[in-house]
Amino acid sequence: MFARNNSNAQKIYLSGEEDERLLIPSAKTLRSIEAADELEKAPRCAIFLNSRIGSYIIAALQIAYGFFHLLICMAYAGQDEFEDEIPEDIEQSFAGRIYWGSLVSIYAIISGLLTFHALSYQRGRLLKPAIFLYLFGIFTFVAQLLVIIIYWDAVANKLREYLTYYCNDVEQILEEEIKIDARLQLNDVQDQDDLRVWKQFEYMITDDETWNQATKGYLMTLMSAILMVNTTVCSWFCWTLVAHMTWMSKKKQY
Repeated sequence: MFARNNSNAQKIYLSGEEDERLLIPSAKTLRSIEAADELEKAPRCAIFLNSRIGSYIIAALQIAYGFFHLLICMAYAGQDEFEDEIPEDIEQSFAGRIYWGSLVSIYAIISGLLTFHALSYQRGRLLKPAIFLYLFGIFTFVAQLLVIIIYWDAVANKLREYLTYYCNDVEQILEEEIKIDARLQLNDVQDQDDLRVWKQFEYMITDDETWNQATKGYLMTLMSAILMVNTTVCSWFCWTLVAHMTWMSKKKQY
């Protein structure tokens, strides 16, 4: 028996039977080779990124978002200058959003740090808190979108009430600044322009005809678009983290 190589495959010649057989690997061997090749690199999550780089970017954005959002919540929680002038229902809703936002911010920071630890020390199970955060975000944004679509009239009335109060509050602040500038003989052109713009906003909200024909529909479109963008971003983040956790589990990095 002797062997010979050609350009296509290796052949074995049997001297007794003048026969030849191709050395072709079995289907099981090919599948194992393909699986090993797939595990060499992390799966793609974008045109030029793999899931590992994407997970690092997601963790960094998540920690930055949680940190700055927590600072904003702390800043608003410390403001009690106009506490007596705020309507009770708006005050309770505002306080609840501050506390809930602070809790979400802390969770985002902790889960982002765990994501960094999981990527650096090959512990895929530590990606679960961040995945849960984005699953919860997807559910929340979809639920809010459904509420806006189904109960838009009631939502619009509450939104109109809040925007009216907010515009009045800003106008009072600008009017006080204009009085101070006049007392000190300072240039108040910018404050006058800002006050004029806010009065136009207030007219678009308080005038029934303008509200029903233009402002109400515009706000519904704007809020729906924002929720759909947030849902898309959270879905991509969640898919990237799940893909990388699955890849790490296949490599026994769990």
